[in-house]
Amino acid sequence: MRFSIIVPVYNAAPWLETCVRSVRAQTYADWELIMVDDGSSDDSPAIADALVSLEPRMRAVCQDHLGQYAARRRGIELARGAYLLFLDSDDTIEPTALAQMDEVLRKMEPDLLLFTGKIIQAGTDTGRRFGVLKAAQGPVEICTLRKSLLQGNDLNSLCIKAFRRTLFVPNEAPSFCCGYGEDKAMLLEPVTRAQSVWYLPQPLYCYHHHPKSTMHSYGMDDIEDLLGGALYDRLEEYAVRWGLRDRHSRRAIAQQYLRTYLTVYYGLRRGCGDAEARRKLRHYPWGCLLRWRYFPAALAPGLRMKERLGLAGALLRL
Repeated sequence: MRFSIIVPVYNAAPWLETCVRSVRAQTYADWELIMVDDGSSDDSPAIADALVSLEPRMRAVCQDHLGQYAARRRGIELARGAYLLFLDSDDTIEPTALAQMDEVLRKMEPDLLLFTGKIIQAGTDTGRRFGVLKAAQGPVEICTLRKSLLQGNDLNSLCIKAFRRTLFVPNEAPSFCCGYGEDKAMLLEPVTRAQSVWYLPQPLYCYHHHPKSTMHSYGMDDIEDLLGGALYDRLEEYAVRWGLRDRHSRRAIAQQYLRTYLTVYYGLRRGCGDAEARRKLRHYPWGCLLRWRYFPAALAPGLRMKERLGLAGALLRL
């Protein structure tokens, strides 16, 4: 088996069939697809079972609602392919995606293959791309990828990477308590174990922007998870393992946290429909959750003036 494609499913009934259809349309045939339903309350399990009945290369399993991280871990445990791919249940892949990946993997034999994605909105390609490193394909220094994970979010997505299956640690803890940054958290161990990385600039993944999907439905009850305390504990741990303990790396982690805080605070504030909602947001116990030791990094080079002003404004409203 060449590729195992893992699809975590949670209340994805409107999109799941289109997602699976994009896999069945592949010009390359040596693949399996594993759908892991994470306790959906809609028709997703029935849709998955119906799709499996049409295709012997597909399997569907169900688990209690443990989160996307745990669903992906379950898929990894079941996978038989030499390489693993992750596909979100409301997205698709290009018809020649597996064929193009296989051509590069056979020639270069990397542990990890990076490619790019396109952003689709209302069924139309917006022309925007993500995961772009450079114009031409070629090798990527593993240290470059590690620094990117510590310093920003440009290469976070699991879905624009093909992993040699042996990069994942067997029997790793099946869950990770983090509503924010699950992709980055799952990348840390494979990026630690990978010896070779290759980059392919083609946009093989199609991210479909759905305002009503799970990723766009957070509220105030999710603030603790969105701030990603568990993720930043892991980033600090792996920075030490990677030998990136210099002042610049520590500051980069802190500033990434501050940008996360800005995104969470102002994202939720924009969603407040009235004065009462804004009052509740202002009186939320931010002080008990924020990592105040990261805030001095706001004065160091790396943050834009607009970001510094945004932090000041958010803190003044607390």
